[in-house]
Amino acid sequence: MKRILSNMAITLMFIIGACFLAYPIIANLLSNRQHGEVIQDYQITVEQMNASVMAEEKEKALAYNQGLNGMVAHDPFIEGSGYVLPENYLGCLNVDGIMGTLVIDKIKINLPIYHGTRDEVLRQGVGHIKETALPIGGEGSHAVLTSHSGLNEAKLFTELDQLTKGDTFEIHVLDEILTYKVDQIKVVEPNQTDELKAVPDKDYVTLLTCTPIGVNSHRLLVRGERIFPEPQAEEIKETVNRSYVILAAATVVLVPIVLLSINWAINRNGSMR
Repeated sequence: MKRILSNMAITLMFIIGACFLAYPIIANLLSNRQHGEVIQDYQITVEQMNASVMAEEKEKALAYNQGLNGMVAHDPFIEGSGYVLPENYLGCLNVDGIMGTLVIDKIKINLPIYHGTRDEVLRQGVGHIKETALPIGGEGSHAVLTSHSGLNEAKLFTELDQLTKGDTFEIHVLDEILTYKVDQIKVVEPNQTDELKAVPDKDYVTLLTCTPIGVNSHRLLVRGERIFPEPQAEEIKETVNRSYVILAAATVVLVPIVLLSINWAINRNGSMR
């Protein structure tokens, strides 16, 4: 009997251990699935948006950015360090509750971007620091996006420290894709926010999270500057192929017309003699 109870205890301990090990994996899979559904809904809504509504959304975001007037960014992880939301903040770039998506291919991130930096926001995706520019690009623009690191239930910005200078990330907002190339990586104290300020003639996005994981005494800042990448090889190839098709079609149509015209002119000259 004692042996049976001992075996049952060992089995139970094994099951509990396996559950602890499996929890982060399962939770992250469920989190990724939820992110995917939110992003898919956003993309469908954007695709169905007419041109006038799209233009209005961009104008509202641009007006918001122009109205910031040098507001100082706060640290999103210090409670009570923020400011009152501007009246029109939640009405800017609000499509199905999110303002866009952040894609970082190197660390396999595709996350929705939400308004504000409340803890519930940072646990379900990426938050936007409201005192910084909305992520629509433009000279003198500096958007700051933030999320948690080290959560068991979601990866979020846990692997942000794997990015290096020269890596790229994308902001998908409305019908545009903005590409940023990492040009600066810094670790600062929470009250050091000078690196989050806008710079004239520069188009920046900074990704911010706590570091070291579990200690959270400092902030990791990964800044990217806007670039305009050349079309990918496949896109160039497709464009060239399309051009060849158009040229071939034009040749098929025009050559007989030219030949018929020449033949008609020769016959006409011959009949006039």
